[in-house]
Amino acid sequence: MKNVNVDQLPSRKYILELLEVRKNDPPTTAEIIQHVVQQDASCKDKVPIVLRKLEKAGHVKKQISPSKKGFVWVLASTSPAQIPKK
Repeated sequence: MKNVNVDQLPSRKYILELLEVRKNDPPTTAEIIQHVVQQDASCKDKVPIVLRKLEKAGHVKKQISPSKKGFVWVLASTSPAQIPKK
């Protein structure tokens, strides 16, 4: 997947849709994988790679969530102040 354009990957659409819907409750990597598998089971193994490519392209950001005890993903246009601290 080194030379694959991230815009061409089907899981990209599912990831960005989920992040848009879950702006107030950012999903973890596991929750994103679960959502993508529900949409297209063939994409499961590629989700972490696509997340990193989206992060590198500036579309998403990875943040630490103390309440979820791990990383959550948000759209790059979502500022940290908008993310609730549960």
